Amino acid sequence: MGSIANNSILLDMCYTCLDNLNVINQWSTHFIFQIRTPFLDWLMFHITNIASPVNIWMLCLCLVLFLWLHKKYHHIVQFLGSMALTTGAVYAIKLAVKLQRPTGGLITESGYSFASGHAAFAMMFFLLSFYAYKVHVKSLFVRKIFLFISVFAALLVGFSRVYLGVHYMTDVLVGFFLGITIFALSVLILDSYERAHNVLNSGK
Repeated sequence: MGSIANNSILLDMCYTCLDNLNVINQWSTHFIFQIRTPFLDWLMFHITNIASPVNIWMLCLCLVLFLWLHKKYHHIVQFLGSMALTTGAVYAIKLAVKLQRPTGGLITESGYSFASGHAAFAMMFFLLSFYAYKVHVKSLFVRKIFLFISVFAALLVGFSRVYLGVHYMTDVLVGFFLGITIFALSVLILDSYERAHNVLNSGK
């Protein structure tokens, strides 16, 4: 009896969670319908292209080149590893959940909806770019502006996906969470490696 009661509680919690997610999606869809204009349609279309598969990999190659020129070899490994992990995680989630995309979007996209790869890659790319080059910004105020612009750019890409009707808001939020989580994990690994490397060098 206790097992049945526990299962019932878990099911109720799942249904409540799904209801809350549906409310978020319905509210965001209604809000976007209210603010759509021809200019915003044009702007969001170009913003979403920033994180298209072709463009994001071109940006990745450019960043890797800059990192190489500045001899940030550890950051190159961090960046490539993080992007590979993000790619695998996004596609694994899409195949596991198999959520169909919203209907009636302003553009057409193939593949499953959950989670948003554009949101995950944009958040990962801009945060890693900030992390790699923040030490070059001496002013704390300018560094905060750099961080704000990086996060804001990623948020804009994610918002454009919902605006254009190719993702639900929850797809984008999970994409952001995935990008931030993998970024944080990569920072912890890199920091741990550099501390261990410094300790070994100091002992020589």
